[in-house]
Amino acid sequence: MDVEKAIQALIEGDVKAQKRADRADELAAERHKRAMERADKFDKQLKATADLVRAGLKLVIQDRKLAKEEWKKQAERNKEIDFKLNALIDSQNRSDERMRKFDEKWDRWLDELRKNRGNGHS
Repeated sequence: MDVEKAIQALIEGDVKAQKRADRADELAAERHKRAMERADKFDKQLKATADLVRAGLKLVIQDRKLAKEEWKKQAERNKEIDFKLNALIDSQNRSDERMRKFDEKWDRWLDELRKNRGNGHS
């Protein structure tokens, strides 16, 4: 009988161990399932982030192209302004030179008038 009890105890221990193993397997499967769900969620977030980065890069590239075109247009406008400004500077320099010459003539004429203050009778 002791042998039967020992066998019975071994069988019961084996059944308990099998139940614990089954529970551990179930817990492991549940943990694995949750881990896979988290990984799927992370993959979706990563894909969404990658899509946002791609869209952002397209916007940056487009913005740089527009800025480059605008810089070219501005450079052309600057050339026109520089040309006009240089023409204005040249014109002002010529005007200043004419005014200087006129002032010299005026001063000479006034000097002549001052020298000849007489009434024409000596």
